[in-house]
Amino acid sequence: LDFEEINYWEELKKVMDWSLSHVYSTLYLCMAAQAGLYHHFCIPKYPLGKKMFGVFSHIVNKKNSRLLRGFDDEFLVPHSRHTEVRKEDIEKVSELEILSESPEAGVYIVATRDGRQIFVTGHPEYDPLTLKNEYIRDKNRGLEIEIP
Repeated sequence: LDFEEINYWEELKKVMDWSLSHVYSTLYLCMAAQAGLYHHFCIPKYPLGKKMFGVFSHIVNKKNSRLLRGFDDEFLVPHSRHTEVRKEDIEKVSELEILSESPEAGVYIVATRDGRQIFVTGHPEYDPLTLKNEYIRDKNRGLEIEIP
């Protein structure tokens, strides 16, 4: 589904624009990260051949990042999505930097160089049972899904 097809897209754009001048920083998670990157920086999302679903290993690209201070060099993060943003598109935007990525799951954390907008493509907020519950939900709907 293109962002323009989402029935609340115009309202969401207004909130994202409002955040630029009314809050110090904004954290976008998963679909919101893709929406924010698209709205603010024209970075498209791309459909995946199959759902990115599971817990994947990630690396810290920028070790001196305040946001990632204290992180292990390699850490695990859950993902659950049907689309992705691509590294090569992000690297074309000088205001952005990739703070973390995964060989399997791709770009994970992108931030503006001033640190005021942070885009996280995964689900760090998931508890240990969330992926299991999503798997059961999708199986019950008759969807093809791999065990996370």
